[in-house]
Amino acid sequence: MFAGLLIVSAAISLGAASADAPPADAAAKPPAAADAAPAETVPAPTTADLGPPGDLVTLKSGRVYRGFQVVNSSSAEVELEVTEDVTIKVPRRQIVSIQYDEIDPIVEREKKKAAAAAASEATMRLLSGQKVPPQIQTKLAADVSAPSISYDKRDIQDAVSELNKHPKIDNLLEVDKPILSRPPDQKQWTYSAPPGTTLAGVLEGLKKAVPGVATVIRNNKVLITDEKTALEIVTAADPQAAIPTTGTAPGAPAATATTIPAATPPPPAAPAPRT
Repeated sequence: MFAGLLIVSAAISLGAASADAPPADAAAKPPAAADAAPAETVPAPTTADLGPPGDLVTLKSGRVYRGFQVVNSSSAEVELEVTEDVTIKVPRRQIVSIQYDEIDPIVEREKKKAAAAAASEATMRLLSGQKVPPQIQTKLAADVSAPSISYDKRDIQDAVSELNKHPKIDNLLEVDKPILSRPPDQKQWTYSAPPGTTLAGVLEGLKKAVPGVATVIRNNKVLITDEKTALEIVTAADPQAAIPTTGTAPGAPAATATTIPAATPPPPAAPAPRT
């Protein structure tokens, strides 16, 4: 009897052991697909990666260069212009694609130089004939074209109030009573500032767009007034100061009168021959 119980107990133990053991081929199965290393993919650029306008260079890593200009390209590398003095070179093998914009760096550079020259000329016309504090000269020469300046029949007072909020202008401008008292149709300003325009260039644009407007320096402000008042202010400060003329900046020298020397009297006529 005891022998029968031992046989039955052993059979139960073997059955339990065989139920807990894994199948013979379980150890030979490969690891689950979830454990495999993911394949490398190149993410598509998002709008956050795009940045400012410029040529769009996408790398295999997913990084995107934008806002630079491609200035040189070869089978080995691509050269990107960051500024006029700084460029970076990217190996061609790292690049997936290049999308070019319509900007020609050389043409744009020439445009900027022309704008800077025009701004400098406008500044000199504005400052000529008046003693201007250095801090005002700095503001007059500052590039104020960003954010963009564009007016369509805008009241001068409203436009100037908006300009005064620009951090580089900082309430430098003041509109005088002779301009404020004009009829509405005589103080409307239509103007659009190209990139690189300085404050002096903006004021020059105002004088060209609105007849009879002049600008002078008074009490550490740039006063926007009429030509008669501007003349009185300049001559009161310096009686020898040049007189501003129509369409010129305040203090700009008036056209110099040309002094014509008196004609040399002709030599006396030869005496008539005696008869």
